[in-house]
Amino acid sequence: MESELDKGSTFSLQLPLPVVKEEDSALPSPAEAEISIPEKIRKSQSTAPKKKLSSRKKILIAEDYQGNIIVIKFLLDTLGIKYDIANDGVEAVQMHKKSPYPLILMDIQMPRMDGFQATRAIREFEAESGRQPSTIIAMTAHALAGDSERCLKSGMDDYLSKPLTEKDIREKFELHLAKSA
Repeated sequence: MESELDKGSTFSLQLPLPVVKEEDSALPSPAEAEISIPEKIRKSQSTAPKKKLSSRKKILIAEDYQGNIIVIKFLLDTLGIKYDIANDGVEAVQMHKKSPYPLILMDIQMPRMDGFQATRAIREFEAESGRQPSTIIAMTAHALAGDSERCLKSGMDDYLSKPLTEKDIREKFELHLAKSA
């Protein structure tokens, strides 16, 4: 570390790692990595047949990161759940106003409007229009003490910590979709 007052600091770290030529690398390219995410999940899944969940209506996924969308789509397809995707909070609010969703998976950190703001806007719209409240489940990589409580206080109904698993989604959906059926 080098530091000079009013000029800044420089931090360096040296790791004794072997040099790997790109053609020798077993790591996929960024494009291949995105496509291979579901394959890795598929390999980790049990081969036993699983009971599909059902919902008469589609649910809404509000998520901006493509990698997470691929994983969530795979998990929901595996469970037999139909869905639409909003790429940020603004889209989520607009889509919900046009056609209500019984359940919304709401990412917390999104561009234009985060999950907390989107949830407040949805709850205000539901109250003003007299529409039945949708179940909103927060999805966040933040798994710190108090995060779950903050989500619930903001008007969300439940909380899922990323990375999402089929077991976690199944449990939450069985609980909440049964209520909205």
